[in-house]
Amino acid sequence: MNGYREVVDQRAADALLDRMAGFHDALVKEFHFVSRAWIDAERAANLHSGRDLRVLVQSQVEPGAIELLCICVAELVLEQDPDGINDTEPDGAIDVRGASGPDDRPSVRVEIGNGLRVVCQRLLFAERPEWAGPAARLGGDVPPPDAVPAHVLDDETWKCGACSATFAVTQRSGFASCPACRRLVCVAPPPSP
Repeated sequence: MNGYREVVDQRAADALLDRMAGFHDALVKEFHFVSRAWIDAERAANLHSGRDLRVLVQSQVEPGAIELLCICVAELVLEQDPDGINDTEPDGAIDVRGASGPDDRPSVRVEIGNGLRVVCQRLLFAERPEWAGPAARLGGDVPPPDAVPAHVLDDETWKCGACSATFAVTQRSGFASCPACRRLVCVAPPPSP
């Protein structure tokens, strides 16, 4: 996915933790939570499975900031932290567990010591050294890694990359549901701060 690297095993998780000094002297600046299900203008339910989370973590350690994408969130816990910055032990953790059976899914558990814990199916990240300071904002939507590319035909019409149907777009978020195949389509990556 555009500019992101995926944490696919414990070795990759440990490398990310090493790069971020175990989230020591780090804080969660912002996060966005998105359900992939919605009700459209005709009141039809689009029950795309999945709840995703986008997190901006700023740190006093290089690279200074990272963006995390937690895909298919199963658990989200946010605890109050009186200080806001994680300068105590334990700092943070990322644990990757593979599927243990045919009906089981892999999971990634992410903990950032200043009060955020997430369990998800996939974890992606991108270093964002330019996203430091109080003005840094995630903006936009949580980019869905399984969205189908759409082609913009004009200001109000898109063409689905999965079924080639053309349809009118009323919202300008960069994402829409194709009315023909009901796939989630995306015209561009979300705007960066």
